[in-house]
Amino acid sequence: MTPITHFCFPLICAMAVDSPRGWQDPPAFTKRELIEIGIGGMLPDIIDPHLSLALRLGSWTHSIIFVLLIVAIIKIMDVHHSCRWQHWFVFAVGSHLFLDALSGGVRLWYPAEHVVGGTLIPFFLWLPIDVVCASTAYFLWWRRFIR
Repeated sequence: MTPITHFCFPLICAMAVDSPRGWQDPPAFTKRELIEIGIGGMLPDIIDPHLSLALRLGSWTHSIIFVLLIVAIIKIMDVHHSCRWQHWFVFAVGSHLFLDALSGGVRLWYPAEHVVGGTLIPFFLWLPIDVVCASTAYFLWWRRFIR
C-alpha cells in the first residue's frame, strides 16, 4: 500500500468512532492528535523506506518488534496525550502492518523468515484505494471540523 492509505486508514477509523453520540458532540481528538495518528500509520515507512516487496520483507519496522518498541517509547516518554490517543497511535502502526500483510506480506517475527499474508490486494488496486481513503478521510474531517 502507499503512504496515503497508511495515513488515511487509521485516521478514518479514529474519526469514525470519535464521538459515538453523534456529530454534534465535541470531538474526542484534536486536529493535531488526528494528524499524529495518521503519521503513526506511515511511521514504519518513514523510518525505513522501501521501494520493493523484497526490501519491505527485510525491514525490521514491519514487524511486531517495531510495534512493541513504539509501545515502550510511548510509555517511557509518558507522552502528554490521552490514553485513548496512545492506543490509537499504536493501532495506526499496527494497521500499517495489517495493510502491508494484505498487499504482499510482512515478516511479523523479524528476523524469522516466515512471511505473514500475501497479495490479497493487487498492485493495480492501490491507486483506487488511495482515492477512496483520501476522499473518506476528507469527508469525515470536513464533517467534524469544517462544517
